[in-house]
Amino acid sequence: MGERTAECGYIVGMKLPILNLLAALTLVGAGSGCQQAAAPETTPTTPRVVVTTQPSQLTWSGEVDDSATIFAQGSKTWTDNVSGKGTANTNATFVGTLPANAVTVKLASHSGRGQVQVIQQPTRDNNFTAGVRIIDSQAGSEHYDFVLTW
Repeated sequence: MGERTAECGYIVGMKLPILNLLAALTLVGAGSGCQQAAAPETTPTTPRVVVTTQPSQLTWSGEVDDSATIFAQGSKTWTDNVSGKGTANTNATFVGTLPANAVTVKLASHSGRGQVQVIQQPTRDNNFTAGVRIIDSQAGSEHYDFVLTW
């Protein structure tokens, strides 16, 4: 059937039928002079909790000809065409909503050939509405993108 020697937790060269398994286990380590390794000491750890919050923001894009103001309130936007042909192909995506309290909005990024600037901060007087002015002084329309954070 094979050897019945035990070497520190291992049965060497033994092919055991299932019924002899318990008998073999009693051989392993019992009186064989093997020392069991001490379990490593463990120090309880407190799980590290990382809270990440994505800043609330509005991402806007569209075609602007000459000058337009984009307003944001809550989770909606609308455009006031100041001059030129106005805006076209606009898209607005909110992460969170612009709160109904005084916050400071900032342009996190923008693209386009003209000027993009915050012209109105949300206050009680304007019903907590932010305003961004785009001025495209060259002929024809241009694609603009901006990200407004608060």
